[in-house]
Amino acid sequence: MTKQILIEELIAYSNRFPQERAAVDRFIGFLVREPQSYERESIGHVTASLWILDPTRTKVLLTHHKKFNQWIQLGGHADGETDLKSVALKEGFEESGLPAITLLDQEIFDIDIHDINNRCATHYDVRYIAV
Repeated sequence: MTKQILIEELIAYSNRFPQERAAVDRFIGFLVREPQSYERESIGHVTASLWILDPTRTKVLLTHHKKFNQWIQLGGHADGETDLKSVALKEGFEESGLPAITLLDQEIFDIDIHDINNRCATHYDVRYIAV
């Protein structure tokens, strides 16, 4: 996924969720400004994660993040990989141990921009939904 494709997917996301327009604009601005946006070494960088639902779609799988002492969805750093769906799935498999994970939708489910104080940087997280 090139930056341009990600930008197009973010625009499509903001068209579906107009209340997210400010976050999408910030995300796109970051992508345009930062040539190393997929690299962990960049002051801000892209991450990808999954909201994994059970087959009945009534429960979600979370993981306890020890450093932050919080329950969060599974995911992680892109580390130079631009195919964010692959990054999210790889992280989902590694962190969950599940034998199968299937995306429910190819479109972005959610985005989040959050600062990791005293850690690595600002995360520009693209989230997908899976079962």
